[in-house]
Amino acid sequence: MNRVLLADFGSTRIKLLLWDRCTGLVDREERPGAVPIRSDGGRFETSPEFYWRTLESAVGELFRRSAAHASGSEPDSLWFCTEMHGFLLADRHGSPLSPYIGWQDQRAARTACGGERSTLDLMRPAEQNFRALTGMRLRPGLPWLNLADMVRRGEVPETAERILTLPDWILMRGGCTAPKSDPTMAAGTGFYDLTRGTWSRELLDEASSARTNCIFTEIAPTGTMLGVIRIAGRTLKTYGGTGDMLTALHGAGFGSERRAAINLGTGSQTAYMGNDEPDAPFEMRPTCENTLCRAITHIPGGKVLAMLATMFDGFARQGNGTPFFWNLWKSLAPEEILQAVPIADLNMFEGAWRYREEGGRIKIRNEWLSPRAILAGIAKSWIEQYADALRLMGCGRGEKAVVSGGMTRHSPFFAEVLSTLTGMTLFTNMPATQEDSFELSLIHISEPTRQEAIS
Repeated sequence: MNRVLLADFGSTRIKLLLWDRCTGLVDREERPGAVPIRSDGGRFETSPEFYWRTLESAVGELFRRSAAHASGSEPDSLWFCTEMHGFLLADRHGSPLSPYIGWQDQRAARTACGGERSTLDLMRPAEQNFRALTGMRLRPGLPWLNLADMVRRGEVPETAERILTLPDWILMRGGCTAPKSDPTMAAGTGFYDLTRGTWSRELLDEASSARTNCIFTEIAPTGTMLGVIRIAGRTLKTYGGTGDMLTALHGAGFGSERRAAINLGTGSQTAYMGNDEPDAPFEMRPTCENTLCRAITHIPGGKVLAMLATMFDGFARQGNGTPFFWNLWKSLAPEEILQAVPIADLNMFEGAWRYREEGGRIKIRNEWLSPRAILAGIAKSWIEQYADALRLMGCGRGEKAVVSGGMTRHSPFFAEVLSTLTGMTLFTNMPATQEDSFELSLIHISEPTRQEAIS
């Protein structure tokens, strides 16, 4: 069939598109992201059922409107991506035995009751082996660490037999008894052996002290059908199940010609086509083309900027003023950012790339006290992170990179400033429908794009 459903389960929004391969966008539906049901003690837990109910409601609404307008044949397949680094525990049939524990969960970094060391500290001796097997460094929010913390606190139910990612859960909730996992999603859990391309029993035993026999879903190459679900009265073949980071980068054109990429979302990441190196300052990740790339992730992005916007706009409201942050931010010129003094360390969250115990900070001097100067200094600090990350991954002057993600719309100056700082040629992808980097291009159905080269 020509029509398909495309879905993006993001941290702040869940978006669906009804897409026609011949004519493009037919209809769209959007819902707010999940609200945590528990957020104390560093936890970030949401209801697994929320994701299914939201998908079911949105799919049903799209089908209802399509039928009402007699606007062509109904789709028979769903392609989707989700946030990475989340999981839930389930019984053998896929019924949840825990909340969905997302990437923002910091429990493993918190000191245990009685002043005992955090789980992150206790697992540090395993970090070298963890990096060798997974390509990642230990950081708060990884399912591997959060499971270790749950085992330590006796929070793993005896009947738990499955560890499910969000795509796994959606498939099982839709009636698929043998779902498959995409490598980009599996790699984000910390239980996946990147070199062998398989789940690692060694990593599971290390996280659980060999106290659980939980199983994972079968790994399938990107683009393979993951299963069949029943939703909103329809049967849909399901594809994708990819991590949002790699989906966005792939859709932006990251690959052999444009060897570097920057994704600017709630969190942000950089990637570069290249092999691993001993003691590398970067991580390794699978791509949507079933190859490997270098990556630096958890770079402070939209989440920390939104936090700063809340703070500055809160000051304005206290004085009966008008919120100004995003309007002023968008109006910043590349020249004033390049001339600004970087004044901020934006690593304010424990899982951030360069987080330190004292947290982030903003430097203040008398000559910087205008709102515009402060925001320009913050913007300079923000963009310099990506210049540093690209340099650490081995990117050089003259190389081509793509920039994608929702923050590109809020920051029209980004590409020009970063190009000046690095000497690279940057391409920004601007979807014709003005959507926030909604690229499920595994199936090559990406929106028509307007490519702007800046060098």
